[in-house]
Amino acid sequence: MDPSKGYVPSELDFLAAFGVEPEDAVPSDGFWAYTFRDQHGGMVRLSFDTHARSLQTTLLSHGRELGVVVHEDLARLWIDSETRLCATFTTEADTRLELTVGEAGVRVSWSSLSR
Repeated sequence: MDPSKGYVPSELDFLAAFGVEPEDAVPSDGFWAYTFRDQHGGMVRLSFDTHARSLQTTLLSHGRELGVVVHEDLARLWIDSETRLCATFTTEADTRLELTVGEAGVRVSWSSLSR
């Protein structure tokens, strides 16, 4: 997967849509990590590896880790609007990620439905 080919948004895309820069990035390894924060102390750390085609979200509250979800076989990660990031995967189930950043706070939703 190559960010320049549109599989994942570029650093400039994240900056333009969400006002965030990578918290951690090793482009030669295909790794990027971003943290989305809200005014209530909620945070979602999103990281992806384009070589391994994996995506991870970590949900935090006031710096304390509440949960982690990792999924492999990332097919596409895209910015759907100025408040929403989406991902799909190439697996048996129709797995989808939606990350919403807005006035109400930061929200992450994973779903997996049978085909």
